[in-house]
Amino acid sequence: MTTGTDRSLTTVSPKSYGLGLHLRLVFGGALTSFIGIATVCGFLVYQQVNIFQEEIARSTTELREAIVERGRILGESLAKNMENAIAGYNFTFVAESMNLMKEGKDDIAYGYVTNSSGVVIVHTDSDRVGDKKPVPLSLQTGGHRELSGDRAVLEIYQPIVVGGEVWGNLTLAFDVWPLQARAAEALIHGREVL
Repeated sequence: MTTGTDRSLTTVSPKSYGLGLHLRLVFGGALTSFIGIATVCGFLVYQQVNIFQEEIARSTTELREAIVERGRILGESLAKNMENAIAGYNFTFVAESMNLMKEGKDDIAYGYVTNSSGVVIVHTDSDRVGDKKPVPLSLQTGGHRELSGDRAVLEIYQPIVVGGEVWGNLTLAFDVWPLQARAAEALIHGREVL
């Protein structure tokens, strides 16, 4: 009888091991598939985040370049309109032009006109008239620079020519904070989505 019992144990035992091995293989395969899919998904999300950040940086740069171009065109136009008034010492017209220009544009932080000595003749903030603001030598023929501090602005410089000579300079400062804020919001929203 011991032989019959031993046989029943030996016949049950291989079936039990066969079923356990099958479950282990299925579990191992499922775990491997899960880890593989999770790795691929993680990599794809990482790539999408990088692409998204690069795209926002590219768009921000393009918008900044558009601000510079718009400022250059506006500066040229204003400087041309101011030439006759400045030649006739009609600074009231120049001041009115600057204030009207600022009122119509939310993204213009300030604007001012300096003479060749760098003294502010007209400013959108009348308290600043008389201040000394020399234009950097590299920007006296026109150009732009970005200033940071209390308020991030992009200053556009345009020379004012009267009688064939450079009389002074027109400076328009565009507020870049809204642009930076929109880029930051887009990055935050993108992270939430991804």
